[in-house]
Amino acid sequence: MNPITLNGCRMLKHGVKSPTGQYTPCWYSLGQIYTTPSHTETREAITIYARRKDLPRDLGNVQNDSDMQTDYFENDRVRFWSGTPEFNLLLPLAKKL
Repeated sequence: MNPITLNGCRMLKHGVKSPTGQYTPCWYSLGQIYTTPSHTETREAITIYARRKDLPRDLGNVQNDSDMQTDYFENDRVRFWSGTPEFNLLLPLAKKL
């Protein structure tokens, strides 16, 4: 499998390496995500979750919705929706092929 590069970041089997060389352990999740507040419509997406560190901001729309007063772990995540070029690039990693 050829190395996958997304916005300058190397996507590895168990982590992401930023353009500056910083390695962040992570895991990939492939599944259906609700897209409406009423939970009536879903869409397939790949979500990358950081294990212990922050994800590189070069990946794009990195989010951290945790509340530091109530959440024990505060981890970043970034989501790529089906139909985008990024989704198609990450699909082999998310399926763990």
